[in-house]
Amino acid sequence: MAAFDLVVFSHDEPLTLIRRRPAASERRSAARLPIEVDVEVEGAAHRFTATTADLSAGGMFVITQRAMPTGVEVMLGFTLPNGKTLEVLGVVQWQTNGGDQPDGSAQPAGIGVSFYCLEPEAKAMLASFCEAREPLYYANVTASGEFERVGAPDVA
Repeated sequence: MAAFDLVVFSHDEPLTLIRRRPAASERRSAARLPIEVDVEVEGAAHRFTATTADLSAGGMFVITQRAMPTGVEVMLGFTLPNGKTLEVLGVVQWQTNGGDQPDGSAQPAGIGVSFYCLEPEAKAMLASFCEAREPLYYANVTASGEFERVGAPDVA
């Protein structure tokens, strides 16, 4: 939901609504699904294979040490675990050099890419996959604070 500020410049002018830029947590249009899949990234000056850290119907985070400027358009090719292969256009929205986050977690270096001009089939496929997928692994936190991967619980 967009946030607006009411601003009055003078008593002679009509009321003006100014839209505030949403916080980062408000800008994401779809929930992220933690998932690691190989992804082919191809831009005007780049071509490489990397791994995703998360995926949503609107974009993905690609783990990479390569610097890519914000605004660069890329073609992304990847295969979902259900066997569906996608090639989508994206634009680099942000990048990080990795490191520790304020909450104490570590973030890998990489780029955040938003999808655009998605074909209706690709959009539906991504939305369906992200909504329906159950986690393959659940993480337990050990006494030392590290994550330990364990298999998905048995479903009765």
